[in-house]
Amino acid sequence: MQKLMIAALTALCLAGVSSLVMADEAIKGEIGTMKSEVAVEKESVKADSKGKKKAHKKKMKSKRHAAKGKMKAQKEEAPVAAPAAPAPAAPAAAPAAGH
Repeated sequence: MQKLMIAALTALCLAGVSSLVMADEAIKGEIGTMKSEVAVEKESVKADSKGKKKAHKKKMKSKRHAAKGKMKAQKEEAPVAAPAAPAPAAPAAAPAAGH
């Protein structure tokens, strides 16, 4: 009887320990999967933000070049469109009223 109880207790202990080990392995597997999913998502967000940065930078560069082109065109047109006006003549001295 005592041997039977010891055998049963040993079986329960081994089953309990093995089930804990199995549960621990399952949890580790799930954690590993979650970590890899988070890493993939993080990389995709990083790539997306990098793409947005590049697109914004390219857009701003094209705006800057367009503005420079407009300024250059205005400078080239300015002398042709508006000829230089002659300098104003110095005002003549007014004659003295009493002399």
